[in-house]
Amino acid sequence: LVRGGLVVPRRRRSLGDLVDAYVESRPKISAATKVRDRQVTGLLVEKFGRDCPLDSIGRRDAEAWRRWLGTQNRRDSNRDELADNTIRRRTGVARQVFAVAIRWGWLTTNPFEGLSANVRENPERQEFVPWSSILAAIEACPNQEWRTMLAFVRLTGVRVPSELVALTWGDIDFAAKRLTIRSPKTAHHGADKASR
Repeated sequence: LVRGGLVVPRRRRSLGDLVDAYVESRPKISAATKVRDRQVTGLLVEKFGRDCPLDSIGRRDAEAWRRWLGTQNRRDSNRDELADNTIRRRTGVARQVFAVAIRWGWLTTNPFEGLSANVRENPERQEFVPWSSILAAIEACPNQEWRTMLAFVRLTGVRVPSELVALTWGDIDFAAKRLTIRSPKTAHHGADKASR
């Protein structure tokens, strides 16, 4: 039908088309989310190539990409492999990218659907830092601003830098002895998660 001029040839989308359109479609996300998106889309392109036909990436390819991530440590030079939670987080972003392709009608199935993407608690990485260690660190700070910041962060549990840099004097209610912390990391979960 195409050769006979009866129908227009269907355009076969590439992975490069998808990652470019995906990044362009999200102009209002936070700077940290932009970095994360570009990192994951970059890893997809690195593994499959920009010209890879989008519909040629199947479940087996997605599983291979996930295994490949485990050996491609781009975060910590002291470790050979990425942490399981990092792989899960990046898999979740890849699944999100391909879900958008389905929404746009570019694909009918998501090769990353069903792959583990939920981040799990890792008790091995938890450690209680005693106040004596914090005092020693405060003592080693270069100036009063750093000492104040370190004490504040330890005592309030704010995330650094996102929650710390967003604080204003208006967030402190001295009379009620109350501090309001706005959380850009959890704001997308609804108004009740936007602050604490």
